[in-house]
Parts: sequence; structure tokens; C-alpha cells
Amino acid sequence: MTKGLAVATIMFVACAYSSAASAIPVRCDTCRDDGAFREEAVAAGPGTHLVYNLETGVVQQWSVGGEKGGSRPAIGRPRGAPKVTAQTPPPRATIEARRAHELYVQGGGTIRPIIVVPISHLPVNPNIQHKTAYDFVNDRNMQGQVETAAGRPEVISAIASTGLVTALADLTNLASSYLGLKNMACLLLKVVYKDGSYTIIRVDLDHANGSYEPNSARTQGGQLVPENIDQVAGEWSNYAGEDLKPMLEQVRRLGATVTSVGSTGHGRIQTISCSGAGAGKVCAVRWETY
Repeated sequence: MTKGLAVATIMFVACAYSSAASAIPVRCDTCRDDGAFREEAVAAGPGTHLVYNLETGVVQQWSVGGEKGGSRPAIGRPRGAPKVTAQTPPPRATIEARRAHELYVQGGGTIRPIIVVPISHLPVNPNIQHKTAYDFVNDRNMQGQVETAAGRPEVISAIASTGLVTALADLTNLASSYLGLKNMACLLLKVVYKDGSYTIIRVDLDHANGSYEPNSARTQGGQLVPENIDQVAGEWSNYAGEDLKPMLEQVRRLGATVTSVGSTGHGRIQTISCSGAGAGKVCAVRWETY
């Protein structure tokens, strides 16, 4: 009898752990009371849900079941309405929510704070100080040097507050992640080059080097710097006062055919409009006339 009770207890604990571990995390920035958390769980559908609010650091667990057709619902619950049960969230989920909240506060409303860093503030070779985001997407060695520099402890301590770094470490050092926030948290360095163009480098405290966020290269005005021929699509303009000649060189480098509209290669580029696919990609360059 005792042995059977022990086995049953072990099975119950195992099932409870399995249910908690498989719970679906749901973010709810507007949840303030039990009713709001419950509604968010119901909206997520059948299953066990960990509903959390980063701004308050609160997490609740709710089980939402499906109503079987023809069955008699519980008293006070309309026919067809799901059975919704409040549960105690795992302690580690509560800790994760609390630590994520601390990082959220230190990060200014995000667990992925963006810090602007001029390239001159990174310990890279002097020649890189004069390069741009166009050079970055075309030069893998330059990428590696910027990534390495961005991940240096002395760089992180110089650009981020102690409170921010501590909060990030406290969250990312957790042994487990029920809410998925541990792996989401990081520092994002917006590395700005001499012409105002920039790239985003992700920094994780447990990695020696930073890592480039793909497709994050932008001109000073926020226009995409294409990295491959498939991204050569749409229109780039000088309406933000940008010099588009480097963009013209980039689309040519990637294999697009270039045609001119207006003057033939003299003066300032007004727009670059690209269409087509693959080897058939064509970019029409409109030059300003004087």
C-alpha cells in the first residue's frame, strides 16, 4: 500500500512538472488583475498557459480545457465555454518573471536595450574607423572585428550601467526558462559609422564575441543596405538628404543591371528603383537635373 502510494505520488509530481514545463508563455502588457490574466489565457486556446506582464513582473498560470460536445457544463458556466482553472506557477517561472522585470526597468522598457556606440568607441583597427555599413556587409573580416570588439567586457562596462549589466546577468544566468525570456534577453549595440550608417550587434554576456543581427545594416536615414540580390527591391530616395552613390555601387556589386533616367551619371541621385528577380534584377537610377 505504501509502495503504491509512493509510486502514485511520484507519477503525480512528474505529471505536474511535465504540465508546467510544457506550459505556453503568453505576454500580456495590459494584464493588471486576475480577470485580465484569465481572459488572455482563454484567448490563447486550450492548454496550460503562463501569462506574464513584464512591466509588473507578475506571472499567472491558467489551465484552459475544451468543453466536450453534449456534456453538462459546470454550474455557472455556459454550455460550450471552456473550463478555466487558476494554478500555481512554477517557482522558477516566478523568479524568471521578476528578474525579467528588473531588466525591463533597467533597460528602459525592454529586455533587449539598444545602446548607440560610435565606431570610434570600439577597439578596432584604425582603418575600420573610416568605413561604413556598406563596407561591413561586404567584408566578413570587418564584421568579425566589430563583433569581437563589441563583446569585450571593457566595452560593455563602459557603455552600459552596472545596474543594467547586473540585471541582464541575473536573468541570463538562470538554469531554466519557463517564459523564454532568458534566451531573448541581450544588449543590442547600434554601431554607427563615419557616414551615419549603422549596424546592430547583439551582445550576450556568456559569449566572448558579439554577433551581427542579420539585415540590420541601414543608411543614416534608416534605409536598408542590401546584403544580397534578393534584397535589391523597392525604391531608395535622397529625400532624407542622403548620398545614394554608395547605394548605386552596392546594387551593382550585388549583380543588378543599372539604367539611368534623366542625366547620365552626373550630379546627385534622386532615386534608385529596383525590380525583377535574380539575374533579371534591374535598377533605374533617376538623376536630378539642374
